[in-house]
Amino acid sequence: MVKLLVKLFYWFLKDDSGSTAIEYCIIAVGISVAIIASVNDIATKLIVICSSLEPATFIVVSPP
Repeated sequence: MVKLLVKLFYWFLKDDSGSTAIEYCIIAVGISVAIIASVNDIATKLIVICSSLEPATFIVVSPP
């Protein structure tokens, strides 16, 4: 019984079929973090631009 468990343990250590899926998940997480960070930065800049344009939209020009 112990030999079987040791054999299964070594077989589990040698099996690397799941490592590719884990590597792809790690890459996907890294790309997702980069996208979220860049979108957050763009959104912050867009809010600053829109808030600076807001007072200009309420300027009323009276007729001469």
